[in-house]
Amino acid sequence: MNGTELKPQYFKQLDGLRFVAVLAIMAVHWLKISAIFKYSVIASNISVDLYFVLSGFLITRILLLQKIKIAEKRTSRWQAIKNFYARRSLRIFPIYYLLIFICILLNISPAREIYPWLLSYTTNFLRLQITELGPFGHLWTLAIEEQFYLVFPFFILWLPQRLLKKFLLGGILLALVSRCFAVYIFETPIAVYVFPFCCADALCIGALLAYMLVYENCLIQFLKKKYLWWLSLFLFVFCAYRFLKISETDALAFLFFRLSISGLCAWIIGIGITNQYSGFAKSFLEHKVIMYLGKVCYGIYLYHFLAPFIATYLYDLFPIQDPFPRFLVLEKALMYFILTIVMAALSWQLIEQPINNLKNRFV
Repeated sequence: MNGTELKPQYFKQLDGLRFVAVLAIMAVHWLKISAIFKYSVIASNISVDLYFVLSGFLITRILLLQKIKIAEKRTSRWQAIKNFYARRSLRIFPIYYLLIFICILLNISPAREIYPWLLSYTTNFLRLQITELGPFGHLWTLAIEEQFYLVFPFFILWLPQRLLKKFLLGGILLALVSRCFAVYIFETPIAVYVFPFCCADALCIGALLAYMLVYENCLIQFLKKKYLWWLSLFLFVFCAYRFLKISETDALAFLFFRLSISGLCAWIIGIGITNQYSGFAKSFLEHKVIMYLGKVCYGIYLYHFLAPFIATYLYDLFPIQDPFPRFLVLEKALMYFILTIVMAALSWQLIEQPINNLKNRFV
């Protein structure tokens, strides 16, 4: 099967993987247990990079299918760019900016102090100066993706096909070099996570999955190359050991950690793309509830940091007897989870889905 034979496709197992990733992120943010802090940081990195690899795959696949239509004279580059940005804007911006404006209106700290960063999707740069951003601390990942969307489509649509793979491999190398310079220039380890070029390997690895699927039809063959899996696993164990046993700011681990995680995520996602999960994994990922939660995971990710603030407000508003004796960590997390799912479901039903229907106007 070549690119021209590919039809619009729904990768249902990827919705399940999205939910697994966002569930891990929520657990890391809510279960702040000091004894497992270092392990939770590793889990958070895996979840974030899984999202980056997924985004790289899904966005690049859309662009490559448009590139095929351009080659067949069925559309133009500028028409493809216009459609791409229109569809992404309808999907991403409405609930994001609605949330930011509500937080500014209600003076949820520090929204009024950092609103220019929030409105411009540049909180990743702000985190180089301020590491604690309250309920907006997780938005740096969305900022990275928006910065990626800003320039990446032009490279994919304008570069000749023969140079695309070299460009994506160059992006992986760029990430390694950028991480070396980021620590040196910014003098803070967090730069490795939040500086955009430092995340290029995760996004480009996802893009390579799309290239193999659309142009080379070799994704299943790629997944059979176990030596790449074992190399990624070795690098991951090596980096995790240095983080846990040597230093949380170990420079050598910082250099390869995201690359190793992205390599492992390539297999996790590749198996989902080719629908090869079976048994319990297949049943779980394709369960209607899990797939629905994966579908609304953008809202889940966006709202989950507000859940503790809303829970505190409701508890103060209705001072009933504490339903959770001693309000244990797991009980808090369960309450936050329920609040987040309710917010995400309402957001999807009332705002996102009606707006998404407008995307059909942009083919």
